[in-house]
Amino acid sequence: MSLTLPLVSNSLIPHTPSLTIFSPSDTAFTQSGQPPLSILRLHFSPLSFPLNSLESLSLGAKIPSLFPNYSLTVTSTGDDVSLNGVKIKDSPVYDDGSLVILGVDRFFDTGFGSSGQNLGCSVKAGSDYYSFNEVSRVLKSKGYSVMASFLDLQLMAGFTDKTALTIFAPVDEVIKASLGDLREYSSMFLKHVVPCKIMWGDLVNLDDRVVLET
Repeated sequence: MSLTLPLVSNSLIPHTPSLTIFSPSDTAFTQSGQPPLSILRLHFSPLSFPLNSLESLSLGAKIPSLFPNYSLTVTSTGDDVSLNGVKIKDSPVYDDGSLVILGVDRFFDTGFGSSGQNLGCSVKAGSDYYSFNEVSRVLKSKGYSVMASFLDLQLMAGFTDKTALTIFAPVDEVIKASLGDLREYSSMFLKHVVPCKIMWGDLVNLDDRVVLET
């Protein structure tokens, strides 16, 4: 990888204040040969991900890569974190706070998860809209007041009643038990909101491994 970096630094790596490189081992290069640029792009993320940050991510979390319109997926968590089914070495090769280099045994696969359909926001059922204020009131009456409060904040930020959303709302007890730091609440809210409307009948009929962008 050290020989590859100078060759691709101008054409592949943008000028960015932070970068994570998932560096394949020498054995990976020996077995696979020099990969095409499309594969190499998967091994660069324009964000800094120290190992402890990766270990704290939830299963299925997405990490942006330099491959256009493609994110790496967290496929195992904790001490044995893996992305796209490839295990991350348990100690960083290099970490200065802005540039992080983590070792991997093999190359990421651009076809990982291709058997699953990425719906993005293509699932939209019906054309009627509901008042977010009414939705917030109903949520609060049924034990989802934390999610209702965050929905209220989105209205203040400029959402309109014609913004199509699907909200997967944890009950208050679950949120309060799992989150101790108020700074984590915003991230939690965004992970539970899909920016399009999905009816229950559509949801239960989706195939396994369908991806919903949040």
